[in-house]
Amino acid sequence: MEQTLTAVEDLTEVASRAVAAERDARSVRWHNPAAVRKAAASVRDSLDDERSALSRPSYSGLSPSPHMARQLELITTLQPPLPADAGISTAAQAEADAVAAVTTARIALRAAHLAVLEARVAALDAGDTETVAAAIRGYVPLNSGNPVVRHVRDLGSRIREEARHVVSGKPRSIAFRLGLSLGMGLAYLAFIRLFQWDAKEDRLPYLAL
Repeated sequence: MEQTLTAVEDLTEVASRAVAAERDARSVRWHNPAAVRKAAASVRDSLDDERSALSRPSYSGLSPSPHMARQLELITTLQPPLPADAGISTAAQAEADAVAAVTTARIALRAAHLAVLEARVAALDAGDTETVAAAIRGYVPLNSGNPVVRHVRDLGSRIREEARHVVSGKPRSIAFRLGLSLGMGLAYLAFIRLFQWDAKEDRLPYLAL
């Protein structure tokens, strides 16, 4: 029996955040100090939100096992130090810290992927019934820290970011192409109505052009 797995949804959200991080790294804003500092501040705030969410109930209201709780406690303390000055040695050390943080994230992502698969195996072994699904998902109120609420908020913020990028991003190639397509479409409709091609059956085949 097919069921919705909340751990899979969480894993998908993590993957989408990795894509957002890649977009920031490849953006033309990458060479703008003010833009990079602003992005760093936004990520720092999100990191604080993620840590504060740990004290709120999960999907099912169950706590992680002691082994996973210890690992979670260790990884949530991970935060690179703020650069003390603008020296070359500071930049090199910050890069080394970034490489270590990315390696930690890569291992954590693999471990999360494995945990999701193991959770699915456990559900299948338990029978994969409605009772199993209810036990996994639980029935707790959707407060502000619930992953479902966080998913919706994350989706909304990404939609706003994409809209902002289309309108104000440089170069404005996407907005230009959208505007050009809209203009050509309106001109097409105006031409048809102006010359009444829609009322002249002998000219209708030429509309395919």
